[in-house]
Amino acid sequence: MTDRNNQIRYDKGFLIVCSCHAFYKNSALILLDSLDEYYPDCKVMVVCPPEWEKEFKVYPQVVEIRTDGPDERRTKLWALQHTVFEKTCYLDADMEVASPEITKVWDLLDEDHDCCFTVIHPPNGNTTAIYREEGEKGIRDNNPKLHLRYHGGFFVWWNNDKHPNAIKAMNLWWSLWNVYRDWE
Repeated sequence: MTDRNNQIRYDKGFLIVCSCHAFYKNSALILLDSLDEYYPDCKVMVVCPPEWEKEFKVYPQVVEIRTDGPDERRTKLWALQHTVFEKTCYLDADMEVASPEITKVWDLLDEDHDCCFTVIHPPNGNTTAIYREEGEKGIRDNNPKLHLRYHGGFFVWWNNDKHPNAIKAMNLWWSLWNVYRDWE
C-alpha cells in the first residue's frame, strides 16, 4: 500500500512521540512494554531525539523511528504529518495500556469519519482548563464550560486520500502551533 509520496507503508499502527525530557522517553518505553503485553503484534512508529533511537530499536513492534523532527513540547504536531500508517492511533508517551481492549481501538474510526477523539475521564485523566475569572474551581468535574473535554493524548485518524480533512487538520495543527510559538 502506498500513498502520499510512498509515505504509507502499513494499514494501521500506533504513533508515540517522546521529546524534551528523559521522563517521556522512559514513559514511552513503559508504554511499549504494556503494548507488548496486551497487543504483541501491533505496529508502532516512534518519534524521538537521535540519542534515544537505540533504546527503541529492540522492540519488534517498532517498525519506524523518526529522529529528524523538532525536539520540543509539541513535537507530536510535527509527527502526525509523518505517520507511516493509513489509520493511526496517537498515544501520549506517558500512557500505559491496561487491557487487551486496545486491540479494538481501530473500530472507533469508521469510513464515514476522518478522526475520533476520546472524552477525558476526570478521575484519571488530566484536563485542559479554560481559565475563568472564578478560578480553577471544578475543572475536574467534567463540566464542559470549565474545561476542554476531548483528549488530545489519545486519538485515531485516517491518513489517506479518501479522508483529506484529517490530513488537512494535522497539517493545520502544526502550522498554527508554529505561528503561536513565534508569538511567544
